[in-house]
Amino acid sequence: MSGTATRDTQERDPANEQKGQPRPQEGRGNSADERTSILLLWRCRFHRWIRQRWFRFALGGALNTTVDMLVYTLGVMLLQPRAGWAHGGMALTASSVAMIQSYFLQRRWVFRRKGDPLRFVLVTVAGLVAGAAVTAALAQWLPSSAGTDAVVLAATRAPLARLGGSLVTAMVNYGGYCLWAFRD
Repeated sequence: MSGTATRDTQERDPANEQKGQPRPQEGRGNSADERTSILLLWRCRFHRWIRQRWFRFALGGALNTTVDMLVYTLGVMLLQPRAGWAHGGMALTASSVAMIQSYFLQRRWVFRRKGDPLRFVLVTVAGLVAGAAVTAALAQWLPSSAGTDAVVLAATRAPLARLGGSLVTAMVNYGGYCLWAFRD
C-alpha cells in the first residue's frame, strides 16, 4: 500500500513534472488544456496574419498617397493652371493614377489574389465619399480654441478633420477589399 501511495504522490508532484516525468493523460485529444492550446495557437497565427496584411495595406496606402501627390504636383508644375477647375481636373487625374496603381498593389502584394476591378473602384469610391463626409463633419464640429479665424482653422481643425476622414477611408477600403473586392 505504501508503494502505491508513493507513486500517486510522485505523479501529482509538480517537482517531478519539471524533471521530465510526464503526467498521465486521461484521454487522448479530449483534454480541455489541449483544446485551449490549439485555440490559442490558431488565434495567435490569425492575429499575426491580419497584422501583416494590415501593415502591407497601410504601406500601400502611403505609397498611393505619395503617387497621388507627385502626379498632382508634377501636373501643377508643368501646366501651371490658373483656374480652380484645372486644379480639380489635375487632382482627379492624380487620384485616378493612384487608384490604378493601388489596384495592382493590393492585388499582387496586399491580398495576393485576383480581385474584381469594378468592385475595387466601387469600394474605393465608397471609402472616398465616407472619408469626405467625416472630414466635412469634423471640420464643422471640432472645437476651435480661438473662434473661426482662418489661420486657426488651417492649423488645427482642418488637419484633425482630414486625419479622421483618412482613418474612416482606410477602414472602409480595407473592409470592402477584404470582404468583397478581393474575395475568392
